[in-house]
Amino acid sequence: MKDIGEIKHIVEVSGGIGRACEECSTWLGSDSFARNVNHFLQDHEGYQLLSVGTRSTGEESDAMHFPIAILGK
Repeated sequence: MKDIGEIKHIVEVSGGIGRACEECSTWLGSDSFARNVNHFLQDHEGYQLLSVGTRSTGEESDAMHFPIAILGK
């Protein structure tokens, strides 16, 4: 595992938000957070999981919560 000071590139994976992988352009759909995290860990060399948490959007009364993962290499 790299020391945090050695991390040169950061990627955020968010649940509920689909996008193309910046490494290979594979579509990472919004339906599987775990599969999208594993895509970086298994299909691209050097990524490691740095943090997992949640992101909230909207007002408190109708907030939506999405998982997020921060990966780096």
